[in-house]
This record gives sequence, C-alpha cells and structure tokens, in this order.
Amino acid sequence: MFTIRFNQSSPAQPNIQTIARRIGKSNPAEIKIGVQSRKVNLPRDNQRHLLLDFNDLFVDEYTPKPNAWTEIHGALLELRNALAAEIGLPRVCFSPNAHLTIGYLIGNVFDKQTGFPLSVNQQGARWDADAPTSQAFDLEVNTEIGLLFARELMLEISLTLDLSAQANQLVMQLPRPIRRRLQVRAQDKPLGYILCAAEAASIAQQLRNLLIAQRSDSNYERVHLLSAIPWGLACWIGRLANAIGPLQLYEWHNNNHFYTPSAEIA
Repeated sequence: MFTIRFNQSSPAQPNIQTIARRIGKSNPAEIKIGVQSRKVNLPRDNQRHLLLDFNDLFVDEYTPKPNAWTEIHGALLELRNALAAEIGLPRVCFSPNAHLTIGYLIGNVFDKQTGFPLSVNQQGARWDADAPTSQAFDLEVNTEIGLLFARELMLEISLTLDLSAQANQLVMQLPRPIRRRLQVRAQDKPLGYILCAAEAASIAQQLRNLLIAQRSDSNYERVHLLSAIPWGLACWIGRLANAIGPLQLYEWHNNNHFYTPSAEIA
C-alpha cells in the first residue's frame, strides 16, 4: 500500500503520478483508496492500494489550517488526472475517516461526467454510484420564505441529526440575506435511519431535482448547504452537483459550537 501524507511544508512524496503508474502495473479492476483527515487513522488494510492522509492539514479534528480545503481539492484533482492518464477509468472505491466536506469534494471531482465508476465503503456497506435508485424513499421539504429579492438559499439536510438550531444561528451570521430556507428530512423515517445504497442514490437525485427547480424559479446565485448525513451520501450529492451549484459547504466546529465555511463546489 502506498501512503501520501499531505502537509504545507513540503510536496507529497512520492508524487501522485508516480504512484498511479505503479498501481497501474498490476492492472487492478478496482483502485481501493483510503482517505483520512480527522486525526484518527484508518485501520490498516492490505488490500488497499493507496492512503490519502490529510491529517497534517488540520490543527485538530475541527480546525483546518489556512488553505487546507484548497489543497485537498487540488490533491483530489491531481489524483483523478493521474489515474486517467496512467490507468484509464478504473472503478475507484474510497474508504473514509474524513470530514464530510471531503466526501462532497470527492464526489464532485469524480463526478458522473468524468466517466469514473465510483464506490464508497460506507461503514462496512458497499455503495456503488451506478447502482439503481430506490423508488421507496421520499424526502419531506419545508420551505421558509425570506427576502423576496435575495439571491441566496439555504439547504438544511437533517437525516442523522436535527440541524434547525444550528441553521437558525448561521442565518443570522451570513453576510447576505437568504431568499428561501429549504429544510429537508426523510419522510416517515426517524433521525438516524440507516440508509442503503439505493436509498442514498434516490436522495441525491431528489435533492438535485429540488435545486434545479429552485434555480429555475429564483435564479439563485449560491446555496448554503448544511448537512447531517452519511459520508457516502455527501459523495453522491457532490457527484450530481453540476447544474445546481455553487454550493457553499460547512463543517461543524465542536470547540466553537458553530458551523464554519469549508469549500465551495459547483
């Protein structure tokens, strides 16, 4: 297994292009990649080809160093391009112990348009992005109207935790007013309901359709996205984010008890 540790004082060694070339020599049907950023390491896996270690880009679990999200996004782009150049379009399976923002970024970098088949190890269950969607999982959307001429929305996805209080706090701190708040929950399912891959795919598609409709109606400029969701679902939403962005992502800062901006995807 190859490990790349990213920090801000020196370039990653060996470089990603070299590693992709070495992995490609074994002609694997699937590239297995671990990704960690929460100051807690993934268990070692001898079947894994590559580990992306972003721990050194964070002061602690909740505090990124300056430009950390930009560097992570750049590293993922470099990885995608290296795999495409050296191997082609193999299936890529990520196993995470990482921030939710990185899930969104991975899905966005390896989006459907790139042609990469994408999979996620979601707490021991395998999720494939190209799996069929479930028709039996519905979302409940509550819409709160803000200022009519505002050009930004807030999307709150509460699947594992109720984000209402945190979202109320964030709305008051945003520099620009909100036109609408879209509060999304699972219909007829409790908080913390364990999703399967097909249900996650259905949720991602429903959210994409929701934002496409909102964009057609309000021509918004940005969506502030707060989410309490499984990591794999963040990948699927990021993978389908073209035509609905830009999406401003946030991470919960446990020490400050507040959501802070992380990355933006489109």
